Amino acid sequence: MSVAFGKQGMISGERAGKSECEVISDVFSSSLRLSDLKDADSAEWASFHWPLVVGKELSKITKTSGIVKKVLQVQVQKNEWAPALESLKSKFIREINQRAGKTLLTGINFKMES
Repeated sequence: MSVAFGKQGMISGERAGKSECEVISDVFSSSLRLSDLKDADSAEWASFHWPLVVGKELSKITKTSGIVKKVLQVQVQKNEWAPALESLKSKFIREINQRAGKTLLTGINFKMES
């Protein structure tokens, strides 16, 4: 990947046509990819990225508790959220895997917080 900034902050190379914020986001995101980390760090990595994937409101009522056989375990505060979360499950899996740069998850298990 080649990125060069010219005299007026113009970007050349693979990232041409993107704003400086998009370039910074790309660089930052790629530096946080899971593919560079050990498998033991997967649960912590997923826990860090969970609020970024689900958003502020859903992160208030959910909490990750680990990964078992590529299935993220998520505790939910109120059972009434289960149907909404289930309908978004594939979106969450897709985004987490995209952020990880590999297939980290094949499923998510939502369960009531005890």
